[in-house]
Amino acid sequence: MPGVRYKFVTAWQVRAPVERVWDAIYHAERWPQWWKGVLDVQTLKPAGPDGLGGLTRYVWKSALLYELVIDTTTTALEEPFSMDGKSTGELEGEGHWRFSSEGDVTTVRYEWNVATTKAWMNLLAPLMRPAFAWNHDVVMRQGGEGLRRLLEAPPPAVRGFDPIRLAYLETAIWRAYYDRAWPLVLGLTVQLAHEQFGLSWPRSIQAAYYTTRASIVWAPVRHDVDAVGWWLERFYTLAREHGRGFSFDPKRVADLELRYWIVHRDLAGQPESAKGPLEDSLAELHSALFGLPLEACRASGVARARAADAVDLITGHRSTDVDLDWARVERHLRDAYTSLAAALAKA
Repeated sequence: MPGVRYKFVTAWQVRAPVERVWDAIYHAERWPQWWKGVLDVQTLKPAGPDGLGGLTRYVWKSALLYELVIDTTTTALEEPFSMDGKSTGELEGEGHWRFSSEGDVTTVRYEWNVATTKAWMNLLAPLMRPAFAWNHDVVMRQGGEGLRRLLEAPPPAVRGFDPIRLAYLETAIWRAYYDRAWPLVLGLTVQLAHEQFGLSWPRSIQAAYYTTRASIVWAPVRHDVDAVGWWLERFYTLAREHGRGFSFDPKRVADLELRYWIVHRDLAGQPESAKGPLEDSLAELHSALFGLPLEACRASGVARARAADAVDLITGHRSTDVDLDWARVERHLRDAYTSLAAALAKA
């Protein structure tokens, strides 16, 4: 049975010099130390003096619990900017790593064109193809998170507040929202409510239902603003009454959340110099939600506004690299949540 072909593109952004990022990726024998999905890496044949021609075996454990064994040979190398390889084994094809930097941020882009060789994967592909693609995305996300935890300064420790995890969930919710994939929005928001607000799973489902309803009502250009605010207030009331030690005013926070939504929509597509009201609305929202002084939330408001700007590039069809811009969204959200974690740690 011929293999079923897949094309995957992954983009990571890491606050570390490109040389350190390259070093972490190039030395694959260290991957099991920081990449959750990698069980084992063995050198079957050493590379030549030019770094080419070696053969490395990787054993991967997927989110769907099956394992894959893949042998890879490096076919091209330009340190620290690019690396290409050819894979054989249970996945056959070619992979291309690309590295670039801007300021203190390094962008990693990986393109993988492969075909499955396992008979059961080929047989189930018509039904399981979306699951296999999801599985790949999970493993690659684990790699990006592991790389950032390896190379970036750790965020301040605040119980129940993980900037990396929250940034991922919020980015995923945004993507699902703009795809109008409401069941996915609901499921991701359940996870966010549980992790950010400390709600029990039943309460998280209830809270996610409220905020997803708010998003559904908000999505059309013509919508009932009062209904959106009503659903948001129900969400924040539940979060305060049953969450992890929150003391905010649900009505005020709901009003500020709605104001942010309105300002974001009104200013979409405007230059960054015009985004002061958006930054202010987000800083006020964070201040009211987390009980922090307004000035302590300025940096988070600016970072989250930049995330919204990147989203607008994508949804306004002005993005020249959608995968990279979604990586920028997540990076700006990490910056926002890291700033809040620092403020909370000092409070």
